[in-house]
Amino acid sequence: MRVLPDKEILDVGMWVNPAFRRQGYATLIISHLKETCLKAGNTPIAGCAADNIASRRTLEKCGFMTKHCAIVFEF
Repeated sequence: MRVLPDKEILDVGMWVNPAFRRQGYATLIISHLKETCLKAGNTPIAGCAADNIASRRTLEKCGFMTKHCAIVFEF
């Protein structure tokens, strides 16, 4: 999804069915989306919930790094 209408920055993400987690699918998906963005001349960005350690590790494994930390909202 394009983040800003006038910028070539795309937000990439994925969801993996719980039955298929911890098998490397998330890493494959994010890696593919990242490479697709880069080949098209776009800048990929990604994020996850502050407490989602598995997603954060997947993103870091794919070369993303934490640059900002969003505010944690509690209801």
